[in-house]
Amino acid sequence: LPSTYSNCFRFSILWTLPLLVVGYEYQLSVTNDGPAILDSTITFTAEVVDAPGGIQLSYIFRHNVPGPEPKEHEVRGGRTGKLQLTFVSTEYRSGVYDMEVDAYKQFFFTREKVAVGSCQFKLSRDIVGKIVINQDGQTLPDDQTYLSTNKTTKFTFELHDPSGFFDKSSNSLAWKMDHGVSHYAPSLEYNFTDTKPHVVSLVVVALVSKAASPGVKIGSFSREVSPMDPITAVQVDGKLWLRHGDVVSLQVSCNGSSPYSYCWKYFPGNTTSQDTANLTCDEPVTTNICQFPVVHYFPQDGAYIIAIIIKNIVQQKPYVKNMEVHIYDVSHQRQLSTVLLPIICSLLALSIVAAGTGYHLRTRGRIRVEVADFDFQLSSESLEETNFFGRILREICASGPSSRTTPMFRRTWRSYGAVV
Repeated sequence: LPSTYSNCFRFSILWTLPLLVVGYEYQLSVTNDGPAILDSTITFTAEVVDAPGGIQLSYIFRHNVPGPEPKEHEVRGGRTGKLQLTFVSTEYRSGVYDMEVDAYKQFFFTREKVAVGSCQFKLSRDIVGKIVINQDGQTLPDDQTYLSTNKTTKFTFELHDPSGFFDKSSNSLAWKMDHGVSHYAPSLEYNFTDTKPHVVSLVVVALVSKAASPGVKIGSFSREVSPMDPITAVQVDGKLWLRHGDVVSLQVSCNGSSPYSYCWKYFPGNTTSQDTANLTCDEPVTTNICQFPVVHYFPQDGAYIIAIIIKNIVQQKPYVKNMEVHIYDVSHQRQLSTVLLPIICSLLALSIVAAGTGYHLRTRGRIRVEVADFDFQLSSESLEETNFFGRILREICASGPSSRTTPMFRRTWRSYGAVV
């Protein structure tokens, strides 16, 4: 092709290239500051979150609220486009509606849609707001119904008015607890002493003095609460002084409302209450009955601190109970009875033997058996005839010590021991 046609062809490709490229798709986020009461101003915000800086876009806002006003509005801006609308109560109805937004980028004589988004918004005839509960300086989440008993609970009203529609209005708040007597005040303070469910009701009346839409706005609100008893006392039963080798076994119980979560940790004996005041459970155990054991074995003797950490659903800070446990060492010595008993038995046996021996010797000395050997056979000498003096002489000789061995009369002394 000639160079002239080549240049024209190249120019035509460059001219039509933006119309063929579809790479300008961005992510569009659409939000609003509703819900809004009729007659007030509601603001819609469209933001292209991933667009480069300095980009210029056109935003087309389009809603489906029935009414006489136009439903489509165009806003020019950079990465963000905002639209403020006022829905008059005499021409519009309350309800939930949709807002769709298209983002366009300009290409020479035409524009290309680069992002789309949408959101829902709510219009109300009543005052928009909520009841806020505060206890111990802490604001309870909107979806939380439980709170603590025996503590002052403060109820306040939070008005949702981002456009400042009620800035110069005169407001009246009427509080009521369980359909009781109304209490007219900006806030309500109450101390719950039971664990029954309660309902807090509020009626807000606002006199709006704006010239554009003067009148009275009313709103009614309610919130259910379920008071629960916090943990105020922990009872621990068990031995705190144990010998080395024994196992610590404690039984723990507490008051308060269920459910409970607990754990326990042990520390050296020099740990103070300040060191354990802010303890929390890394992996708590949950139970519906506040009765559980604490069992642990300390391999070394000494003093230890067992910190028992308990919390229930209304306990902002865990209840920490410190128990001091003492493990003492016992030296392995023989008992006194094992030493004295053999000695006493030995002495008693020796006494019995000595007494028996003495009794035996004394009885043996008193009882002797005398045995005499009589020989009644007369010798030939005794048959000899003799005179009177000869017989006397023989009897005298027989009565002497040496005469005991005479044949006529032989006497032998023998000892056969004692006869018992």
